[in-house]
Amino acid sequence: IYIDHMNIGQQVEVYWPQDEEYYAWKVTKKRKLQAENKVKGSTKSTRYEYFIKYDDGDAEWVDLDSDDLNIRFANKNLYREKRQNLMDEASKLKLHLSLLQRDVLEGIEETHQK
Repeated sequence: IYIDHMNIGQQVEVYWPQDEEYYAWKVTKKRKLQAENKVKGSTKSTRYEYFIKYDDGDAEWVDLDSDDLNIRFANKNLYREKRQNLMDEASKLKLHLSLLQRDVLEGIEETHQK
């Protein structure tokens, strides 16, 4: 990816070597940075910093040109699959919590009846 051409709303994935996994995020804002070009004697060139939101809710400003990141365009099917898996897991946890609450309430009722 040529980083300076990323658009707001674009979904990409970034590889985190320590986790050995790609994480999906979405570009939500973009702002210009002024930086010295690395070529000796050249003029300043425009670079960008991006505000990104991860699927887990975390968000941050990132200068993608200065960070050593392995970035790829998000595979929409993979992205949907990961999101669906998270939603399924959340539903299971909600059900488990409901059952646990029911068991606790039944235990309290039994204690009061004795």
